[in-house]
Amino acid sequence: MKQTARNILLLLWLTGIFAGCSTKKNTPASRAYHNVSARYNVYFNAKESLKAGLQRIDKSIPDDYTRTLPIFKSALPEAAKVATSEMELAIAKCNKLIAIHSITKSPRRKTNNSERYKKFASKGEYNEYVDDSYILMGQASYYQHDYHRAIENFNYVIRKFPSEPTRYDAFLWMAKCYIEADDYTQALEIFNSLSRDAGFPKRLNQDLNLAQANYYLKDNQPDVAITHLKIALETSLPRTEKLRLNYVLAQLLVQTDKPEEASKQYLHVIKMRPNYQMAFNARISRMELAGGDSTETSHQLQKMLDDEINAEYRDRIYYTKGEIALKEGLKQNAIADFKNSVRYSTSNTKQRALSSLSVARLFFEDNNYLQAACYYDSAVAVIDATYPGYAEIITRASGLKRLANDLNTITREDSLQKLALLTDQQRTTLINNIIADLQKTEASQTIAESVALTDQNYFRSQQNRQQIGVSNNQNLWYFYNPPTVGLGKTEFQRIWGKRKLEDNWRRKNKLSTGENDTEQVAESENNTTIAETKKKATDPKKADFYLQDIPLTDSLMTVSNERIKGAMFDAGRIYRTDFNDLPRSIEALEKLNQRFRGSIYELPAFFELYQLYKQSGNELKTAEYKQKIISGYPESKYAKYLLDPNYFAQLEERKSTVEKKYSEALRLFQSYNYAKAKEVALATLAMKPDSSLLPKVKFIEVVANGPGQEKIAFADSLDRYAKEYSPSPTAVIALQIKDLIRTNSLADSQQLVAKGYIANEIVNEETKRLNDHSNDDFGGKFSYDEDMFHYYVIAFSKEAKVDVSRLIYDIANYNLDYYTSTDFDIEPINLDSKTQLVVVRSIPNKEESLIYFRSIMRKRPVFQALKGIEYVNFVASSSNYRTIIADKDYLDYLRFFIKNYSSYISSNIPADELPNPQELLAKARKEEETAEKGKFVLIQPGSKDSTGLVKPAVKVEYKGPYSQKTNVTYCYTLIFLKKQNDEAKLIKAFESFNQANFGAASIKVSVESLDDNRSILIVNGLGEKGSAMAYLQKSVSDSSLNKLIGGNNFRKFIITNENLVIFKKEKNLIQYMEFFNQVK
Repeated sequence: MKQTARNILLLLWLTGIFAGCSTKKNTPASRAYHNVSARYNVYFNAKESLKAGLQRIDKSIPDDYTRTLPIFKSALPEAAKVATSEMELAIAKCNKLIAIHSITKSPRRKTNNSERYKKFASKGEYNEYVDDSYILMGQASYYQHDYHRAIENFNYVIRKFPSEPTRYDAFLWMAKCYIEADDYTQALEIFNSLSRDAGFPKRLNQDLNLAQANYYLKDNQPDVAITHLKIALETSLPRTEKLRLNYVLAQLLVQTDKPEEASKQYLHVIKMRPNYQMAFNARISRMELAGGDSTETSHQLQKMLDDEINAEYRDRIYYTKGEIALKEGLKQNAIADFKNSVRYSTSNTKQRALSSLSVARLFFEDNNYLQAACYYDSAVAVIDATYPGYAEIITRASGLKRLANDLNTITREDSLQKLALLTDQQRTTLINNIIADLQKTEASQTIAESVALTDQNYFRSQQNRQQIGVSNNQNLWYFYNPPTVGLGKTEFQRIWGKRKLEDNWRRKNKLSTGENDTEQVAESENNTTIAETKKKATDPKKADFYLQDIPLTDSLMTVSNERIKGAMFDAGRIYRTDFNDLPRSIEALEKLNQRFRGSIYELPAFFELYQLYKQSGNELKTAEYKQKIISGYPESKYAKYLLDPNYFAQLEERKSTVEKKYSEALRLFQSYNYAKAKEVALATLAMKPDSSLLPKVKFIEVVANGPGQEKIAFADSLDRYAKEYSPSPTAVIALQIKDLIRTNSLADSQQLVAKGYIANEIVNEETKRLNDHSNDDFGGKFSYDEDMFHYYVIAFSKEAKVDVSRLIYDIANYNLDYYTSTDFDIEPINLDSKTQLVVVRSIPNKEESLIYFRSIMRKRPVFQALKGIEYVNFVASSSNYRTIIADKDYLDYLRFFIKNYSSYISSNIPADELPNPQELLAKARKEEETAEKGKFVLIQPGSKDSTGLVKPAVKVEYKGPYSQKTNVTYCYTLIFLKKQNDEAKLIKAFESFNQANFGAASIKVSVESLDDNRSILIVNGLGEKGSAMAYLQKSVSDSSLNKLIGGNNFRKFIITNENLVIFKKEKNLIQYMEFFNQVK
């Protein structure tokens, strides 16, 4: 009984103890219990999981010694997904700690409280490991490259624990996040702030210097990075990390042209006894830095090649030999060594890329484009968008590939034509010799192929080279090139089947090319001669394989010649446009005209030669080709341009006039004024509209003439129209009306209107909008015509000192990637003394221009030249663009654009990616193919929608705290960080801006506190939405405000006064922007 009583008492005592440790109580016992439990249980396990994840990253990702090693391996793109499970577990543990161990209840009040106790009692959190948990969660998100989520955690620590030491950890890690997110401005501000803070803890000095070294390394300031790296290396570091950072230091010393110091640093790394790979690369790097006589270095490299332990590093050794040979001016030796390096790169794709590019550039310098194409293609197969100079490499590789295809087409077709001219006996003998040589070659290549097949990527790159068909002798007989012969079937299918020559293993859109125009000509002229169903021979060791492609008939010979013509013309253009090799371009085009006089390429080739000789400064030849064009093709656009340089501008103006005339005819037609519609349609036809508009204008003229004709005559005219303009959509409508007349379904032509087959039942929504806009918000200043050519425009301040050439280059690369079959013009325009425009011409219509606009603005690499600079971008029809130029101002048009096109005009664009423009356009075409704007649509009588107009999509109802109302006032708002900005200076700047630009006493500026960290500047008295938006855009283009608020630590938008009250309560910018985008 006594023992039982003791057990009961013990149980009651323990129950009391644990009850007293509830997080709902804040006592010394509860705090001690939850601190100990948090530290040695949950938080310990979270830290261990984080450590395990970092170890996995270190072991899983090999170092790339062909480039400067990153200071933090975890920042590499491939590291993001390596340790997901460990990082997510760490986050889960921290969440658990916060959920079950957080103590937020204030302690019981004491009488005669000391200052120390008052400070303690004012804390918002009483568990010492909650702030550490938020830091650790942020770190785990950082290692997963989820920088937005990481910054949120660090920001929370800064806001909620402003007096705790962990706030310094939060600031430091936030800076690291900004660096990896390429927001260098924010990162530098944090570093400057921490450097000035006297309370910054010494325990974080090492981390701070490493983070700063990483910042300056990424910002291409290796000298400053070296300074911080040396300071960090003076502190205690784990051995593996110290080795890595010493190696990085050596690489940076090389970059800063300090070879002697770098050599000593590499030697220091070797003495630290690193793993074999690092030691090997350190020794190799020291050899590359060695000056003087290279005999001893070459001897050492040869010994390393002979040592089997270095078998897997032969690619690196040969590359070093090539670098040394290049320094000594031995280019051919360097090429041989680089080629050997590529050959031995069976597993190290990084080295293969570097070696391939090195030899490719040497071939390119010597204008050996076929060999250069081979090695550029090998490099492209293994690099990604993070590779240095990626855009330039891809652009050059694309041009070389297209050139190689053209040159191989010429070689192939010439060989086939020579075979066709032989007798049967000569042809049989030659083919038998080719097969015998091929069999011998196959036997000798068996060993080499087995080695290459050990690495799938290498095999593919070699396969791709064969596809290009590189030959050391361009005059070599086609069928004596076994690799090219082996790909005969692929080449045949590409030409006859109009297939794009793409590598299946390559990423989407990396080197996309357009259809060959010559193939289209050959296809259209000879599609009846091709037996598509005939099975093709595929074995190059059988005679049928060679005989099947020989052009033995006149029609096949014509097709072969068309291929050669197209390839010669394309090659000539590529030499000039891609490589600026004017002599070779001239040679190719002149050879084309000499060999195929009077071909369809003669005129464009003449004009190309005119431009080439003009660019070369050869006035005599320039005049010669100008005269050839004017006298030989007097009615061509080329001739008219040469006689009048303003011809194309006048042509565009004329096209705009024709489109407006057509719109007038359509308006009259829809208003049943057939006589006047016919008159205007005839006037439009006299102006010679283009092929896209001609069928529509003619249809109005024919149908408008119907009421004055007999039924049979009307039906005959419709029949003639349908035959002349088939297969246009309006031809189909004409035939349907004709059938109704001839079957007596309509008593007379007037019933066509009553039955709903013409007039208002013609859907032409874009011209309907042109009817009358003189009373719109813009006083009829801007055109609503959607079928005009549109331009994409970027506008920014000249004071921003933008590298315009770089911006144009990046846009051109984007166009090359996504619009391979369209040749857009890109040019810089001075709008006024303060504003620079970059204009992309000419996008066919509004729909395609918006697809271009919405796609390009999500491709942030295109706008690298505008990084950190406020700019606006928009699309405008050719008519509206001329209005902008005439006004020397785009602000009025921006209001029009926002209302009729899109609300996105600035650099603050959505982060999501869109499909490429071709996919978007195809989708739009598919969705609208039954009711395309600008189409004539025949509406059957009795349909529910007698107007024939497309019903608008049902709008999704917005559910949230904000409301949309018309005829209400808006205000301009600017959110900024309190610590980093001077409120008085901001108010003064805006008051000066208002006085200078608006001079309105009713415009008031004020600043209010939004939360502990942020304030909001409010500009009232702007009026309704249009005026507020104009104010916003004016502020964006103002240079004095840009200097003050041009950074990323400001957020600008407009908002109604009613919604502003809600926003100040919710304090959620993302929530408001979602509302604004949904109801815009």
